[in-house]
Amino acid sequence: MNPLDLQKEISRMRSGAGLSPAITEIKNQVKIFQNKRLESTHQNLLQSENTRPAARFFLDRLYGTGSTHKRDQQVERVIPKAQRILPSVGVEVVQQVLHMDWLAEQMDVKISIQLNELGYKPDTKLEVDAYLEAFYAAGQFEVRRQQVQAVSATGERLVRLMRFPMLKTMLSMTRGAAHKANLEDFHEFLVEGVSAFKSLQSPQKFFQAIESEEMVLLEFISSRRFKEIPEKFFCKL
Repeated sequence: MNPLDLQKEISRMRSGAGLSPAITEIKNQVKIFQNKRLESTHQNLLQSENTRPAARFFLDRLYGTGSTHKRDQQVERVIPKAQRILPSVGVEVVQQVLHMDWLAEQMDVKISIQLNELGYKPDTKLEVDAYLEAFYAAGQFEVRRQQVQAVSATGERLVRLMRFPMLKTMLSMTRGAAHKANLEDFHEFLVEGVSAFKSLQSPQKFFQAIESEEMVLLEFISSRRFKEIPEKFFCKL
């Protein structure tokens, strides 16, 4: 699937196309739950002055719970022009974010359907046990592995983009043009990503830390060892 078709598919999935209103609302609750779970799991990265900006970008922009409708529309518009207006690594960032979003939407739908079958109602609190049962029943373990690896790949490309000569100047100079073209959300995403990862002393260790923790949790879930999951993964929920 080419990048433009992939973004259109992501937008379609995010809109709830083909899903019942109940499943769509459950999916919203799943996203909120997962964002809080990530914040709980990666408290050490959020507490460190060096890694806090990158961790917040990771939570708020890559795994955020806010509406991405405006950015999605802008990405659809910018994809055909991306190779002309962005350095190659910038195009790679766009492609990698799309891949990660696509995997995330697939997983969220599968888990939401399982929660519905388990009797979960979106107007009640989503409990850890119910989420784990639904995750296990969905069986999307390989998709989750790919998703975790995509987060690392996205971050690594943002770091490479950060090192692009005159990048800060280029982004500053194109801010006005981006706003005039109604691409401000997409532009701000790049600006915030570059700024967040610029502060990392060791980007590789940062992404390894995230990937390591997420893979540990995935192993517990895929082997159905729920009772053995360390408290830190869900302590803030």
